[in-house]
Amino acid sequence: MAVLKHIPVKNGNYQAAIDYLIYKHDELSGKMALDPDGNPIPREEFLMDGINCEPLSYPLAARAVNEAYGKNRLPGDVKTHHYILSFDPRDAEVGLTMEEAHAMAVRFAREWFGGHVGVVFTHPEGHNGAGNVHAHIAFCSVRSQDEPVRGWMTHESEWRAGGKHHATNKCHEELKRAVMDMCRARNLHQVDLLSPAKEKVTEREYWAKRRLAIREAADAGGNMESSDKRGVENVVHGEAGARASGASKSRYQTQKQQIRSAVRTASERAVDFESFAGILKSEHGISASMSRGRITYGHPERDRNITGRALGIDYEWPVIEANIRHRIEHGRMPARQSLISEIDDAIRAQGAAYKNKVAASNVRKLSETIAFLQEAGFESRGELDAAVELSTKALSNADDALKSKEAEIRRMGQAIRASGRYLSNRDAWRAYREAPDRRGFYVVHKRELEECNKARKTLSELFPGGKAPSLKEMRETKARLERERDALYERWCDERHRHREISIAKRNVDAALGGRMDRVAGMRRERGGPELE
Repeated sequence: MAVLKHIPVKNGNYQAAIDYLIYKHDELSGKMALDPDGNPIPREEFLMDGINCEPLSYPLAARAVNEAYGKNRLPGDVKTHHYILSFDPRDAEVGLTMEEAHAMAVRFAREWFGGHVGVVFTHPEGHNGAGNVHAHIAFCSVRSQDEPVRGWMTHESEWRAGGKHHATNKCHEELKRAVMDMCRARNLHQVDLLSPAKEKVTEREYWAKRRLAIREAADAGGNMESSDKRGVENVVHGEAGARASGASKSRYQTQKQQIRSAVRTASERAVDFESFAGILKSEHGISASMSRGRITYGHPERDRNITGRALGIDYEWPVIEANIRHRIEHGRMPARQSLISEIDDAIRAQGAAYKNKVAASNVRKLSETIAFLQEAGFESRGELDAAVELSTKALSNADDALKSKEAEIRRMGQAIRASGRYLSNRDAWRAYREAPDRRGFYVVHKRELEECNKARKTLSELFPGGKAPSLKEMRETKARLERERDALYERWCDERHRHREISIAKRNVDAALGGRMDRVAGMRRERGGPELE
């Protein structure tokens, strides 16, 4: 299984990226590790290659590209894009070596980022010691040469030299799809990277949780380095966090964790959105608002709101609403599933003492899957496989319909903007046609006339063979399309949620029945559930 992460970097010190990849660093503080003499400690093992430059000359090459095109001069500009391609520890079982992983990462980088100067570094394992080979792909955000035009690109700056890398959602979808294809062609372990996460944890939140775990351990009696006491962002400690989680006052949580805990608590008592929002506000101080079918949460100690999509699929309103309906109809919240863990991987990452904890967790996860299968009425593995196939098609159809409607909205928005430009410059165009000295008039009013011509051309392309509607009609059409888009989005959320639940059930059943058919079948008979043949 390979996972692709993206980190935009605004630091203009390109040498810092090379130092991080060559020398050991404290993963929590980000500081370089030093020996007793104050010298940086090199990493024991790594492989490196360059993209359009020598690896160690990357800082000079990146600065030269910036100077040549006059880019990346402001502090807020993204100077470097850092992608991390992390492989599953189990891939070693099918013969994946560090050298092969590095070669795959280099090919991937040169295929997708071949117009940039950059570096590829491969390390044998991550900071948690799980044995996952991973590659770092870091490159200058400004393109040094043209790249092939790809399907999602709409602007010339997305492939021309001198333009910047656009890390859009469509771009990331194609990159993840390429990673999945690459790993499946090599028969490596791979999951669907395009499916949404149950809980979406960003890189920043992950490290905040790591720092909080150290703070909590220190409060319990241990010591904590001064570097770990600083820089803990988006964190609160107090009664609000304790109320949101149901934990003691000594429990540290990120603000996103507090919102997730509060949402789960409110879902167990609410009957509709109004009561759900009321519980969040009165008991946890968290606001909830809906706009175009999408929910947004506001934390009392945070300036900007957080969307449900940013927290994970379980915190979007269609899923919350379905859970509330299920609780009202059945008297309890629906069984929530998660994937069974590989015990061997857990031992490798956390030690042998962790084995029993993972085994107990797997029993609980399997019971959740059995409860889901009972509620859904599946009687055989064949029915489950067919349901997965149907759900995949339904999700694909919902996704296509949503994308088609969004394309219509973009088209109508483009027409509205073109119509506005045409109307604002129409008088100049009429005056030009009636002017005795058209050449002189054109010189004086060149910008207005060119804008009008460009707008007329755009409208003729959008409405070929007919007269363009009025601006009022366009706006009414766009409003109608947006309402239809909102309904399609709710349908897409429902299909995505169902697809995820069924897919997890299938993978857990496959994992449980692999070599243990009789034991799991016995568990199902004891619970009175259907046999999975």
